[in-house]
This record gives sequence, structure tokens and C-alpha cells, in this order.
Amino acid sequence: MGREPLRAERFDLDDPEAVAFCVDCAAPFARRVERCVTCGSEDVVSRETLIARLESEEQAPGMTDPVELVRLSTEDEADLVRGALAEAGIAWAEFAPETKGMLFPPVGPTIRLYVERADLERAQEALTVLDEPEFDEDSP
Repeated sequence: MGREPLRAERFDLDDPEAVAFCVDCAAPFARRVERCVTCGSEDVVSRETLIARLESEEQAPGMTDPVELVRLSTEDEADLVRGALAEAGIAWAEFAPETKGMLFPPVGPTIRLYVERADLERAQEALTVLDEPEFDEDSP
């Protein structure tokens, strides 16, 4: 059974005294501890580690160990990759910042697709078919 996705609003990141947090119950700590005194969990992490995990969860919701597979520039490219992953039976998560209405939209790859670390090798193999030249019926 997977852990409930992290939500930033559970943690008091504005508390300047808190240098560590319990991931399970969100208890803040003024010093690094090995075990949460509130709930007994051993999943107590530094502020920096928690922020990194929250950012990872924001980009790949619901995944337990997400890893970035690819960055893409267009929806057409993303559709091809999504199709290859779906055909291979590999779940993915996507992070694409909202650019509609921006005065100066970002230049370069903005769509990021994530897979579980355990699926990374299979996902990379699934994408190799996208690099193969398409079959052309008119070619000799």
C-alpha cells in the first residue's frame, strides 16, 4: 500500500525554528531527531529534504519514487511519448506549467514526464521505437 501523497499545507514551513519534520504526522522539530516523539515514525527529514520531496510530489502526484523520464517542447511530442508508455503499460505523471495568457511564455522544453524509478528502464526501451525511422511504403 502506498503512502498518501504529501501536501505542503500540512507542514509549517514558515516556522523558522523547525529544522526537521515528521513526514507522517507533520510535527516540526527544532533539532534533528531519529524518531518522531508525536507518532513514533522514523520518517523524520530535514527541512531541505522535505521541500525536495514536496516539489517531487507536486511534479509527479501519487508516485512513490518518481524519476524524470523526458522533457518535451510540444504537445505533439508529448502525445507520442504518452502513447508509447500507454502501449507498454507504464504509468506516468506529467508536469507542465500553465503558460496560457503569459506575456512571455517559456522557451524550450517545458513538459516533463515522470515514471516510477522501477519502470525507468522499461520506459526508456518503450521510447526507442520513437527513434526508429518510420516505414515508408514508397521506399524500395
